[in-house]
Amino acid sequence: MPIIFHDTTSRVDSTLIDHGLLQGISDNDHTQYELLDNKDVDGLLTSNSDTKYCSQKAAKTYVDAEVSMASASAAAALAAANSVQTDVDIGEELTHGHFIDFAVLVDGESRCFTGRNATASLTLAVGEIVQIDAVTPANKWLKQKADAEPTIKGMSAIIIEGGDADETVKIMFQGILRKDSLTSVFALGDIVYISPTTAGAWSIIPSTVGHFVKPVGQIMYDDSNNKVIYFDPSKTYVEIIDLKYGIKLKN
Repeated sequence: MPIIFHDTTSRVDSTLIDHGLLQGISDNDHTQYELLDNKDVDGLLTSNSDTKYCSQKAAKTYVDAEVSMASASAAAALAAANSVQTDVDIGEELTHGHFIDFAVLVDGESRCFTGRNATASLTLAVGEIVQIDAVTPANKWLKQKADAEPTIKGMSAIIIEGGDADETVKIMFQGILRKDSLTSVFALGDIVYISPTTAGAWSIIPSTVGHFVKPVGQIMYDDSNNKVIYFDPSKTYVEIIDLKYGIKLKN
């Protein structure tokens, strides 16, 4: 490349040789030149060069694209934070800030917060309340019943996928479950207890002396055709005795 001399009086020296690499740009003080070979008009700036310079249009294209992507990401994050999560399976973690739409649940459908696979000691149906059988070596699960301490004191769970004896079932320790058969029994806000008369069943609060009281959840949704329980069983239960003696606290 030839050496270029600037003449500040004549603006451009008459001996200047331009081989097509230089483009003159004049202002009131001096003549400026840009080296076209080093000019980058790629709006993606893919060359990632320390020697090239980008045009104004290339810089604007790049910045506009980055702002657009950032805006799209922010909008997607906001939409996700405000969305309704309806497809939580056993063992799946609920995303923080999401809510469950109870209206989409069908009879017997659940949303499990904490649960596991287990082995049934007898035929178990969805919605039945169970505890592990500490006597059986295989640690199978049987129905709870609030008429005797051995069948009430164990850790409570609820069946969300049933099966026959010795088959694998799914049990839930905490979560929600829709149960349409409870339409005439419970109302919104009612506390649910383990039945003292029917093994595995839900009940209103027992009142017979000798029976046991153990709450396992609460009705949290009711639209006349659909009852949803929030299953979160107590670790404590009480025995009903003669009123002159009070009650016995068990845990």
